Amino acid sequence: MIIKKATLLIILLLVSFSVFASTFSLGIDLGYSLGSLIESESTYRENTAYLPGHGYGISIPFQYQSDSGFGVRTGLRFISKSFKYSHPSSIEAAFSFDYIELPVLFSWWSESLSDMIPIHLSFGIGGFVGYKLSTRSSGLFKTSSYDENGKDYVTEISGDFSSDYDNSFEAGLMADAAVYFGIGSGWSAYGQFSAQFPLTALRDKYQENQNMMYLSSYLFSAGVIYEFGGNK
Repeated sequence: MIIKKATLLIILLLVSFSVFASTFSLGIDLGYSLGSLIESESTYRENTAYLPGHGYGISIPFQYQSDSGFGVRTGLRFISKSFKYSHPSSIEAAFSFDYIELPVLFSWWSESLSDMIPIHLSFGIGGFVGYKLSTRSSGLFKTSSYDENGKDYVTEISGDFSSDYDNSFEAGLMADAAVYFGIGSGWSAYGQFSAQFPLTALRDKYQENQNMMYLSSYLFSAGVIYEFGGNK
């Protein structure tokens, strides 16, 4: 419901901007994401580490750019975010989360940096909302119990997982930077770096003094985009 309302708001904004439109753009990109867990307080377990995790992202960006170089960037994004949980000699696990997201960024494009081919820089800042589609876990967990031979039990973590305390909704702040290379006939290839800083935790608050966890992500992507409308 929230994503639907945000989509409607974006459509209304773009329709109102179209009176002054210079260029609209639609594209697709694919990238690598690096997840990083932020805690509200230190974990209660000594020698426990939350390490960066690997994922990927697929975006369908839609952009509006005015004659002055300012504009709005949005579009749907599917992104996989993850982190690793490590405790020496007892736990080595990875947790992944798949989201469908709707970013909204106010952006600025530079004039061409070259007389030979169109090269433009772009910077954006704004926010995003998203919905969690699925979660997965994998790894090993050594229990404090022992088998008949006196050896530790080791439990393998694998597959999907769910919890009544998981937060399905996400929202946060976002910024990006990109470089565009004109390749002719309205098409441009681009490379982009975007960073997301969540304002919502991975899990709902269900107890006092709970250690809240926030999963930020950094996406390195490349794609192509086509300009149309306005002066095109």
